[in-house]
Amino acid sequence: AFALGGCSGAAVCTWLNVKLQEGSSISHSGTTQDICKYGMPSTENVITTPAYVCSMNYRFRVPNWVAEHLTMENVQGRQASRAQANFYSDPAVPLLFRSINADY
Repeated sequence: AFALGGCSGAAVCTWLNVKLQEGSSISHSGTTQDICKYGMPSTENVITTPAYVCSMNYRFRVPNWVAEHLTMENVQGRQASRAQANFYSDPAVPLLFRSINADY
């Protein structure tokens, strides 16, 4: 299954980047070609990582869309908790257009 998201994708993008940088055990499957094998909703400001592909909206500092290849292995038994999450700006986004916690 492939997932596309909107505003909540900003947190996902940032969280996944942090976990990938920390060497987390989060498994990611596929390449940009696999994730977007049916095409992309747009090609504006596209950022690709091993885990997801997104299109950034620099005006509002959130993704226009996010695509990730989800598998049962990725999501089964995982509980999301914002209380324990540390969010960081995505280093792939130019500094001028990055969002920070204070923006919300």
